[in-house]
Amino acid sequence: MSRHGNTVQLDQETLDAYVEYLGKTEADLSRSLSDERVFLSSDNSAELAELVRQGQTCAKFWTGEHPTHVYNGLIHDWVGTTRIPGATIGNTLALVQSYDWHKEI
Repeated sequence: MSRHGNTVQLDQETLDAYVEYLGKTEADLSRSLSDERVFLSSDNSAELAELVRQGQTCAKFWTGEHPTHVYNGLIHDWVGTTRIPGATIGNTLALVQSYDWHKEI
């Protein structure tokens, strides 16, 4: 990895590992999304689902217990679930898509 001012250039081997990881993760996610029984990441665990119902926010690494090690780097890939009382899909999407306001949120 080399630095030029505030710019970081990743090694090609690191980029290749990321592209490989991304392909595998997208395939895993696609399989997960095709399961109509699962909507939230916590739906795979009764314990996590109960914590979310109790108002806790649950987050974990997509791949398990630790970040994924790649050549000269780490991939931090998180998935999480939270409950926002009174929220709707419409107002949640409006909030996350109001990009000009993200620094205020």
